[in-house]
Amino acid sequence: MNFVELESQLPSLGNFSFSDRKEIRSYKYKSTVFLTLNFSKDRICLRLPAVEQSVFVDYAPEKIWKVPNQWGNYGWTLFSIEQLEWEVIKEAIDVAMDYVVIRKLQ
Repeated sequence: MNFVELESQLPSLGNFSFSDRKEIRSYKYKSTVFLTLNFSKDRICLRLPAVEQSVFVDYAPEKIWKVPNQWGNYGWTLFSIEQLEWEVIKEAIDVAMDYVVIRKLQ
């Protein structure tokens, strides 16, 4: 899967680019970022609940891993998109969107 295919599958919740880093695009719900695409590294970063983060990392630790700093403890998880099936990526995006939407509604 490439980024054009991935972006065409994302719901239109709005997006914005970091002005100083054009290779990164972030998606947010209201004011909360839940997904970033890194074009130069062919990966996405999603914010997941702790339990789901563990499930995804255990599924494919060589392709999915916690962000290796304090952000990883907050659920931020990296996915190597060229090495994963679309179904896995789609499920992770759905989990991340549900997580941020539910948190915003509470």
